[in-house]
Amino acid sequence: MTAIRQVIYISRAADGFTASELRELAAVAARNNKLQGITGALLFIDNCFIQVIEGEEHSMSDLLAKLEADPRHHDIRIISDHLEESRYFSDWSMGLISTPDEEKPKIRKELRSVAEISNDEQAHDTIMPMPHTVAMMQRLYETDSILQQARS
Repeated sequence: MTAIRQVIYISRAADGFTASELRELAAVAARNNKLQGITGALLFIDNCFIQVIEGEEHSMSDLLAKLEADPRHHDIRIISDHLEESRYFSDWSMGLISTPDEEKPKIRKELRSVAEISNDEQAHDTIMPMPHTVAMMQRLYETDSILQQARS
């Protein structure tokens, strides 16, 4: 099996970004990602995007170039870019995560810690400053998968 490239990044939303724009962004991303074989999850908190995207190298490179040029966000910081044996979000072409209230303080703390970390290119493969946030995103994905299976 070919290893999957996984990128985790944070960015700041453009001024005036709305909840309806977030839902539209996630819906369009889900359609486009499905065509490209990309999976992932998106969390939006305190005007920040936290996104995990995963896929084949050529599709990921194209998507990252598009993300860099997207005017809906800025200050993109890649916090992890590495190969994984399998996908974290294999059934989501783009899942939109709603943050449970009890998780928000921990996520905010991790966001602050990321802001303090150098954006050094060599650090991308080794620094994972948001372990709680990514684990929470995975738990919500797994819960959703269980619920979907129970409904079928």
